[in-house]
Amino acid sequence: VRATDKDGNFAEATITEPTLLAVCQNQNGVKYTLIANGFEKNKSGTITMIRSTIETATLPSEHDITFNLNGKTVTGADNSGNPYTIQNSGKMIITGDGEIVSSSKIEYYDAVVNNDELTIKVTGTIRSESYKGNAVYNTGGNTTIESGTFEATNAGRTNSGTAIVKQSGTASTSVVTINGGTFKQEAQNSICIGNSSTGCGKLRITGGTFTSTQKNSDVITSGDSVQKTNNETNHFPHTVITGGTFIGNSEKGSVIVVNYGTTEITGGKVTNNSTGNAVVARDNTALSLGTGLTASSSAEGGTIRYHNSVTYKNSGAKISNTRGNSYNEIKY
Repeated sequence: VRATDKDGNFAEATITEPTLLAVCQNQNGVKYTLIANGFEKNKSGTITMIRSTIETATLPSEHDITFNLNGKTVTGADNSGNPYTIQNSGKMIITGDGEIVSSSKIEYYDAVVNNDELTIKVTGTIRSESYKGNAVYNTGGNTTIESGTFEATNAGRTNSGTAIVKQSGTASTSVVTINGGTFKQEAQNSICIGNSSTGCGKLRITGGTFTSTQKNSDVITSGDSVQKTNNETNHFPHTVITGGTFIGNSEKGSVIVVNYGTTEITGGKVTNNSTGNAVVARDNTALSLGTGLTASSSAEGGTIRYHNSVTYKNSGAKISNTRGNSYNEIKY
């Protein structure tokens, strides 16, 4: 590029990326006009946002990147061919303040999709605004969430079907681990956290605050009810909860729902303020409660409810109900 001043003096420079249009840079200060370019051209290191943008970007396999939001917002482009904002196919750590938001115009659009190794430890927000989209969707790798705010809205529809975090990995090595964060489901007919693996995928929750507020919405579900068969009791998915705060404020919703597979709840606080249940286990599942669990209900739905075919064990969980015509534990 040649530029001259008012006296006719000039200088020349080579510019590889239009700096003024750059949205991110690597650890060496090299700038890129697309996040996808930063991901593609760096096998390792840190990509830091320097400008908010609308884009769809994928980290390739065998790349190891820390993605720093740096107070900026990444919104998914309206592209039904790539229905995600950020997709990880390598090893990624997402950090910093800022936001990752799905497109609100495309159905089944996810904010973050993980296919390999993903860690999220943000101080910002990851949000789905898509009809039937997810904030974080684990398709087969390992996702670990340490911190952040995670949300889902209904995209203006009453039957949203969204999840904030969804585990669909089928391999026994596929694990979603949640150690902290704030998770708020604001869509009707939806779930907050879902383990919908049809194979051996695992969900582990050790901490965090989880809330559903809209009609017919559950907080935690293990198994998709339409996929359940009559011999799933000793099969996966496997969900283990050792800590966290789970609050059900949804009309006709429950807090923790076991549709199939095995669920162990040995810690945490579960509060049911809805017409559903604090914990409900459907037929031919397995449910185990431990001494670290505190479960209570202030609504007519009751606290613990399980089918007579459930393999059920209560090893000292603290169960209570403050409504006179309701119940602590009941088999149906």
